[in-house]
Amino acid sequence: VYHFAPYEPAALKRLMGRHATREEEVDQMLRGGLFVDLYAVVREGVRASVESYSIKRLEQFYAFSRVEGLAEVGLPKRKLEAMLELGHGVAIPAVWKDAVQRYNEDDCWSTMALRNWVEQIRCQAKRGGNAVPRPAIEEPEAPAELQERERKVQMVRERLLRDVPA
Repeated sequence: VYHFAPYEPAALKRLMGRHATREEEVDQMLRGGLFVDLYAVVREGVRASVESYSIKRLEQFYAFSRVEGLAEVGLPKRKLEAMLELGHGVAIPAVWKDAVQRYNEDDCWSTMALRNWVEQIRCQAKRGGNAVPRPAIEEPEAPAELQERERKVQMVRERLLRDVPA
């Protein structure tokens, strides 16, 4: 799962905790090293003539053009976030939702374009005779002590929910 900066894994952990679901699946993904932080890859592997390594600053190098710019979506995005925080999601104007959706889609497409650009750089380096190994895939199995704890939690959960209707 390619992403830029630690937001996505942090959001999955937060959602997993808030809704108490998919703990094992998310833990396996995290332990298995399935998340690739392109920000860390670029920061450690690419020297670019930019003030910061934000994805928006890097887009010039892989020729990505946004449909929805930050200047156009800034105010609607802040208002939408505030309304969601206050529990007024139903009242959010469609034009704000559409602008934020286009902006988020741009982020997704830009992340994919960045990944492709980094892969091109890697291929060029390999053709030039440089070894560019990929990180080893981690074993997603939980340590034995964690598995034992999970087994005990599951037993308690089953006992607590035994006579509770669905």
